[in-house]
Amino acid sequence: YLEAGQSDLAMDLFEQTLKFSVGSTFATPGEHTQALTDLAIQANQLGLTEQATDLRAQVLQLVTTDEAKKTEVNSDGLSMADALLIGIISQYLAAEQYDVALEMAQAISTPWQTRRLDQILGWAIPEKRYAVAHEAIQAMASPEEKTDAILRLANHFHKTGQHTRFIESLTEAFEAARMIEQSPESQDQPSVAIASSSRRYYLRTIALHYAQAGYVKQAVDVAEAIENRARREPLVQRLRCYAATAA
Repeated sequence: YLEAGQSDLAMDLFEQTLKFSVGSTFATPGEHTQALTDLAIQANQLGLTEQATDLRAQVLQLVTTDEAKKTEVNSDGLSMADALLIGIISQYLAAEQYDVALEMAQAISTPWQTRRLDQILGWAIPEKRYAVAHEAIQAMASPEEKTDAILRLANHFHKTGQHTRFIESLTEAFEAARMIEQSPESQDQPSVAIASSSRRYYLRTIALHYAQAGYVKQAVDVAEAIENRARREPLVQRLRCYAATAA
C-alpha cells in the first residue's frame, strides 16, 4: 500500500495487524519475535516512531529477560537469545533499517556480536550509510576488528573517488592499528605473536595506501611504528621510492 501511495490503507492494515497480534499465541519464540519485528518495521515505514520504539522494546524484553533463552545453546554454542536477535537483525537489514539493526546487534553477546556488526557494515557501506558504518566500527571490541573495518570503509571511499574521506579513514585506521598489542619478542626474533603479525600487516597496508595516494611523509610515519627493524627498514625504503618517483 505504501509503495502505491495508499498510506491510509497501509495505516488501517497496520492497526488491524497490531490488534490481532496482541491477542495471538505463537508456537515458538521465533514466531513471536518475528511478528513483533515485522510490526516495528511497518511502524517505522509509516512514520510511527513511538510505536516502533515500543515494539522494539517489547522484542528486546522478550528476548533478553528470559534466562532460559540466555542459557540454552545449540551445537555451535549460540544461545537462543542470540539466535533470535540474529534473525531480527536480518529482518531489519532486509528492510534497509540499518540503524535499528545496529541497535539490535549491540544486544548480542560476543563473539557473535562482531559477526553481526560486520554484516551490518557490509550492508551499510554500499548504501552509503556512513553514520551507521562508523557506529558499527566503534562498537567493535578489538583494535584488529576496528582496523580491518576502517580499511574496508577506506577502500570504499577510494573506489568511489571520495579522496578526503579516504585520507581521513587512513588516519583513523592508523590510530586503531597502534592499539593492537605488540609482542615484546617480535622486535628481535623471527617468531612473532599473532597480534604482532596482525599489527605489522595493518601498519604496512595503511602506509602503502598513504604512499600510493601521494602522502609519502604520512606513509613513512606509519611505517616507523613497526617495531621490528628488519621488517620496518625495507618498507621505509620502498615508501621513499614513491617520493623519488613523484619528483
